[in-house]
Amino acid sequence: MILFLYGEESYRIHERLKALRLGFVKKYDALGLSETMLEGEDITLDTLSRALHSGGLFTKKRLIIVKNPVQTIRDSETRKAVLELLKGVTSEDTVVIVVEMAASARGRNALWTYLTKLPHAEKFDVLAPPKRTAWILATAKKRGGAIEPHAADELSRRVGEDLWRLSGEIDKLLAYANGRMIALADVSLFLEQALDENVFHLTDALGDKNAKRALQLVDEQLALGTAPLALLASLTWQWKNMVRVKRRRRQGMSVGKLASELALHPFVAEKTSRQVERFTLEELRVLTDELVAIDRKLKSTSEDAGLLFDLFVVRACAMSKA
Repeated sequence: MILFLYGEESYRIHERLKALRLGFVKKYDALGLSETMLEGEDITLDTLSRALHSGGLFTKKRLIIVKNPVQTIRDSETRKAVLELLKGVTSEDTVVIVVEMAASARGRNALWTYLTKLPHAEKFDVLAPPKRTAWILATAKKRGGAIEPHAADELSRRVGEDLWRLSGEIDKLLAYANGRMIALADVSLFLEQALDENVFHLTDALGDKNAKRALQLVDEQLALGTAPLALLASLTWQWKNMVRVKRRRRQGMSVGKLASELALHPFVAEKTSRQVERFTLEELRVLTDELVAIDRKLKSTSEDAGLLFDLFVVRACAMSKA
């Protein structure tokens, strides 16, 4: 059985693939030992043939995921051979998921034609504005929150078609709203101040142990009228990402796989991967806990937000470099 996921909307392809993988593990492979992932230089006739013809360790069912073969395999003879291998997949015990995300992969070669005509081919186009708004509403609900329709429309308009970024913005807005429905004013607050880029700059300054620059960036955001909880939500989101990225980078995971695994925009994954080199994993954990403590204080006490952020900066810059 072969499934083909393709199109320009990489985020929804990623989510669909994740759901299929989880479904396979739950139903057939609780230990996660019968999955093979092939992408980039891993896609060769030899590796694909071995994956298709080797048996699972504890189950007859096997899951083989092949990422971007059309754009990766340039040699026409190799493509023909890969096509023949895929045509030979007839057993229900072998589940192959082929993923093609690049728009440039729309070649007229036989491999592409075969894949797009499969019974289980699913195309993921970029969402038009009305569907994008519906996606925002559904995503907020799925994550345990809610957003006003007008706020969803505005978020869609300001961010555009990038669902990777929209997903991150929804997470931050939900953290900021803290249980209430996300309002139009919340969206305006977050998007007008371009917090993402400023948080990256602030993280860079902390990684360089440049307390003066970091304090200046915090002061600038608060002086511009950025709500302390909005700034804190963005910082916490980035710091939690850094902990997850650091763990996987220590395991040797590539930036590309990391972006897919953590559902991060490729730019965010690459930028964060560089930033985590400046901190140890323990430092990242300690600083994340401090941000959580700041959140608790801002919501339950009258302590000065500027002072709390300044103390966080001083603490971060006092740590030794990774």
